[in-house]
Amino acid sequence: MNFVPFLEPLFTQSEGDEDVTLQVWRERVFSAILTLGTFAGFFIVLISIYTLAQRGSWVFLGIYIGVYFWLISITYIRRIAYNLRAGSFILLLYLLGLLSTFETGLVGDGRLWLVSAPIFAAIFIRGRVGLILSFVSYFTWLLFGYLFQQAILPYGYAAIEILTQPDNWSAWFSTGTTFLVIGIVVVSSVSAILNNLFTTLSQSRVLTTELEEQQSALQEQTKTLQARSSILGTVTEISRQISLILEPELLMFQAATLIEDRFDLIHVGILTLNANRDTLSIQASSGGFGQNLPNLYDEFPAKEGIFGEVLTTSQAQSRVIDPEITSDDFPYLLSNTEAIAILPLRSRQEILGMISLQSRLRQPFGPATTNSFQILADQIAVLLSNVELLSEKEAALEAERKAYRQQTQTDWQEFLSRYGQVGYRRNQTGINEIRSPEVVPEPENEQIRSIPIQIRGQVVGQLDVQKKNDSGAWTTTEINFLSTLTDRLESTLDTARLYEETQRRAEREQTTASLTDKLHRAGDIENLMNTIIQEVAQTLGASSSFVQFGSIPEQDSASAPENGSNANNSAREETR
Repeated sequence: MNFVPFLEPLFTQSEGDEDVTLQVWRERVFSAILTLGTFAGFFIVLISIYTLAQRGSWVFLGIYIGVYFWLISITYIRRIAYNLRAGSFILLLYLLGLLSTFETGLVGDGRLWLVSAPIFAAIFIRGRVGLILSFVSYFTWLLFGYLFQQAILPYGYAAIEILTQPDNWSAWFSTGTTFLVIGIVVVSSVSAILNNLFTTLSQSRVLTTELEEQQSALQEQTKTLQARSSILGTVTEISRQISLILEPELLMFQAATLIEDRFDLIHVGILTLNANRDTLSIQASSGGFGQNLPNLYDEFPAKEGIFGEVLTTSQAQSRVIDPEITSDDFPYLLSNTEAIAILPLRSRQEILGMISLQSRLRQPFGPATTNSFQILADQIAVLLSNVELLSEKEAALEAERKAYRQQTQTDWQEFLSRYGQVGYRRNQTGINEIRSPEVVPEPENEQIRSIPIQIRGQVVGQLDVQKKNDSGAWTTTEINFLSTLTDRLESTLDTARLYEETQRRAEREQTTASLTDKLHRAGDIENLMNTIIQEVAQTLGASSSFVQFGSIPEQDSASAPENGSNANNSAREETR
């Protein structure tokens, strides 16, 4: 609903904390006004008793006294609900207006009470209640006027006579006192409301100022967060681009180039510590064109100046360039550098080196910026450490592969040495064994396709296939078939060799177990020695075997004694 602006508050209702605060003010002011009203009402009642006693209006006097006692009740009995206290107080004012108007008509105090009722209703209840009560008081006043003019109600001529009597100030004093009390109460109420309103306005200004300051701080924080977010985004992009590089030199060069380009720095250098951790050498450098720059692999003391602070604390250090900074503090500075930052390359609680940043802007390396750069430095350090570990792992794996290939070659050589044939050939006569390595001649009317047989990178043989020339050249299908066949042959051959070696090992273990069992069953030393030499001769196919206890003379084994002619016991068996 749209109202005239000054009437709108009368028809709207506040909500939330504002309404609670206003209600607290109303209750406080209302309690103060009631206390003041009880003291002022005491004098009004005394005056009314005197005036009404002169007129003989004992009924009105009793009503006034009852109204006063009700006023005392709602003032000091705080357990009565506020709405009941405020409503009854407004009703008392309206009732006093009715009684006074009925008694004295136009010249009495009724108009004052009828006016005060809507005023206090607007202050202590709500504006709309005060507005409604204003119309009620107005129409009440007109109704009394109509009733008096039509002689329906008797007009109080006695009141006029009292007013016209000389030296009679009682009626004037009564009306004036009522006017004074109502005025004091109204002014006190309005003043209290205005004071509270002023306090609220002051608090509102303070809150507004604090809110503006908080908004300003929030805007600054937002700008800082946006800047840091932008830096972190760039850091993430650089990390992504260098994460796939597996060469340390290329990784450091690419990282220095990207940092210098993306953050618009004058120079970026990446330095690594030597084995003794006492010097730093430049491994990558970017920027600083046209100025004197250190060469790659130039060395600087690692325990002096800003480098020493970083090495000691493991934390990033930054400086704003001023005349007090010398080459001892920082080994190399470009002419237009305004600020520097040194970041440790930290990986697994160890410093691998440092990154030096030089900027043309003054104070660019704040805590947030330095932390973002340090995240990038830590990622670079981890990548360098991982690349180094990968290189060591690949070197160890290659050494293992080499040793495995050599072992495979040795195993196959031993395996082939046990066989009289080294291969097989199929021709018109059938399948024949190849007893010694030979070169297969290529007939004039045939073409040969040779495919090496490799096991774990070692060539252990060769597959040769001959084809008539009139059959056409070797097709892709035929070549792929031969390659597939060779691959299957490689795995099958190695499996067969391992299976055969496993069987031979099992046989040896079985023979050993059998020999051990026979030795356990031997009753004495002579049977034990006879058992040993017999089993050795049978198992190894030896032509002669000999076992002896005691000292062995330094002589050729062929001249060992054949019987027990000396103090030593011996046993011997010859196989012819």
